[in-house]
Amino acid sequence: MPQDPVILLTRPQSASDRFASALRAHWSGHIEISPIMAIEPVPVTDVPKAPGGVILTSGHAVPAAATLAPGATAYCVGGTTAGRASRAGLDAISAGGDAEALVAMILADPPRGALLHLRGAEARGDVAARLTDAGVPCADRVVYRAVPCNLSARAQALLDGDAPVILPLFSPRSAELVSGQGPWRAELRIAAMSAAVARAATPLCAARLDIAAQPEAEAMLTLTLRLLA
Repeated sequence: MPQDPVILLTRPQSASDRFASALRAHWSGHIEISPIMAIEPVPVTDVPKAPGGVILTSGHAVPAAATLAPGATAYCVGGTTAGRASRAGLDAISAGGDAEALVAMILADPPRGALLHLRGAEARGDVAARLTDAGVPCADRVVYRAVPCNLSARAQALLDGDAPVILPLFSPRSAELVSGQGPWRAELRIAAMSAAVARAATPLCAARLDIAAQPEAEAMLTLTLRLLA
């Protein structure tokens, strides 16, 4: 007899809690949370001036931005990050997409002063270098690191179980870490936030691997619920 699917969330704890809350407004089934990484702040002492504003490619950088550049213009990769930046007192502008869209948005209407990209230790896209090469001065500083975690025993049991597992993946790094702790026997249905995430998730050999219509939390919610069917 087919078993009901379960949802496994592997984002850092606070982000998983928010996404689980959104899911529970639409679905009452089993949601398991097992963070595949933990976010740790990295102290920054040498902070260059950035009169043009800050660049945020992850919401994890928002606390540092609010401390280092209070009230500054914040060029954000998407709506979720922009929302967090706005709530932290920054003047947020969303590119509504990925790093490519963010770079394109800044180059289309560049600020008058230098920019500062506040990022994680393993950021992708070479945003600062690409902007600088295009004539928009941009420095970068690492303000957080993502520390890998082992999946919980309950999460591992689900991934090796008989029930289908719906696995929303929000970053290539998350996909790589989940894959690296496998292989897994369960039927996987993966919701990937972007094409880059989908590529990183290929080794998981999912029964379904769908990409969200937009690299935004709302689109990921819609896709995750669709994969339950």
